[in-house]
Amino acid sequence: EMLRSLVGSEMCIRDRLNSISSKIVGMLSSNLSLLSATASHISTQPDITQDEFEKFTKSLVLDAPLLMNLAAARDLVVNLVSPMDGNKALLGLNYTRYEEQTSAMLKRVSQSDVVLVGPVELEKSGSVFIGRKAVYIDNAQGEHDFWGVVYAPINIHMLYKKVGLIDVALNTDIAIRSKNMEGAD
Repeated sequence: EMLRSLVGSEMCIRDRLNSISSKIVGMLSSNLSLLSATASHISTQPDITQDEFEKFTKSLVLDAPLLMNLAAARDLVVNLVSPMDGNKALLGLNYTRYEEQTSAMLKRVSQSDVVLVGPVELEKSGSVFIGRKAVYIDNAQGEHDFWGVVYAPINIHMLYKKVGLIDVALNTDIAIRSKNMEGAD
């Protein structure tokens, strides 16, 4: 009888974890898809102004409650941010000053996919995941030139709350593990 109870508990926990995992993937996918939309928009409007960027991204940020902001870094220097309120200090942030981060970021974003890293501790925001996507523009020869990256920090606490990880009734300790590009821990 005890074995049957343990097996039943294990199955219940597994079902709950599968549900949480699916919710995490779904929420991250829907929020991070906005990075692709922003990168596509910039690739067709590489000289986009701050006002145009804010107009384009305003509704995107509203539709993605986990995104704390959207920013674009032409030549790896942040030149566009939305919303501007509370994020103006990001303007001028130069990724090339952080050599280790920059090389890892460039290696990862060189593919066409959105890259998610973290958790990362930000001074003012606490723990976040950061989504990044490379932006390429077509030159006169029809080749793709690197324009820069778009990125968005994701509020980890809000994500965990929305998917049910911060739930007293869960009564289970959960660890989340990621794999690097090569599939290793």
